[in-house]
Amino acid sequence: MASLMTGNGGICRLCLQVHCNDFETIDHTIAVILNILNLTMDLAISDEPVMCKNCSRSVKMAFDFKSTCLFTEELVMLFARHQQTSHFHLKDVYKELKSLVTANDSVCRFCMTCSETSNFLCLDVMKEEGLVSQKMLDLYLPEIDYNILELLVCRPCVRSLVSYLKFATVCATTEETITKNYGRIHTNSQDLVALNRMFCKKNKDECGILRKRTLKIRKKEL
Repeated sequence: MASLMTGNGGICRLCLQVHCNDFETIDHTIAVILNILNLTMDLAISDEPVMCKNCSRSVKMAFDFKSTCLFTEELVMLFARHQQTSHFHLKDVYKELKSLVTANDSVCRFCMTCSETSNFLCLDVMKEEGLVSQKMLDLYLPEIDYNILELLVCRPCVRSLVSYLKFATVCATTEETITKNYGRIHTNSQDLVALNRMFCKKNKDECGILRKRTLKIRKKEL
């Protein structure tokens, strides 16, 4: 299969936006993190793929959030195995592992934060309001058991979850765009595929700027 040239003008492999001299290489460690985040990116077709600073921050924030979720899930599963039951409230887990919970408190499904119930949103309400969908949760957080009683989410986790799923959607759209245009963006040499051509298809007004940046980079290399 042809390779995909991603370094032309500093086009981000994750969001397909141009960021001249403001990007970092997607190395093996980042590739592993993307896999943990269930972001299906075919990096094998890329020639030195890079990501912009915005996507770099999004990757870090998403990874921090999911790591917290997986740690919480491990605590929940340990409790379930110890109690030999699958029907319980997170308050029961919190009482067992940490401390007492008052009647006015609730526990976050994703981070195990305990606070007043008014500081939480119900996951079902988030779905009704269109903030998340079960399909997206199953796709990007399949490790989480959503059958536990009283699924509440603290405000910080609401923001983190929405941001994670929004970023995942951007990455998925990028992959769809590459797949859709793959056969029409080959270069004339070595059967390479250039992201700069794809970028120009999507952003005609900015294509001239990209060409100037590319020429500037090439002059520096010479």
